[in-house]
Amino acid sequence: MKNLSPEQFEEIVSLKKASLDKGLDRLAEFADCRSLRDYPDTHEDSFIHEAVPSLLDRMITQSGLTKAALSRRSATSEVYLHQVLSGRRNPSRDRLLCLCLAMEAPLSQVQVLLAAAAYAELYINRRRDVILAYCLLRRKTVDETNELLDDLGEELLI
Repeated sequence: MKNLSPEQFEEIVSLKKASLDKGLDRLAEFADCRSLRDYPDTHEDSFIHEAVPSLLDRMITQSGLTKAALSRRSATSEVYLHQVLSGRRNPSRDRLLCLCLAMEAPLSQVQVLLAAAAYAELYINRRRDVILAYCLLRRKTVDETNELLDDLGEELLI
């Protein structure tokens, strides 16, 4: 598959537009806030408080995969995965995406995980990110994702 169909592209655009609209609404609320001190207290539920290891652990449990199976499917060593889950290693953005692809994680969870790790969320104006979002939505494997990235002239995940 060389290109996204117009329908597939529109699906990704609509998901990202909804996310962008929500972000713009929050920025507007912030602009209307009388004091910076008021904003964090009144919007506490919108902040990410969970650390990457606990988010990943919860996502693994929800996926139903064992850590050994996740390691194989994501092309990640079991030792490295254990180090990430214990907080001793910080995975790269691409490594997190490999784990998410292997878990068939929903795009919304992927975005939260990337934000918690202080990485850029998948962004509709980045060609590579559109391809990655497509692969996540279509439950592609890491190998299938890398094949598509390669076919479209983009940098591979691993």
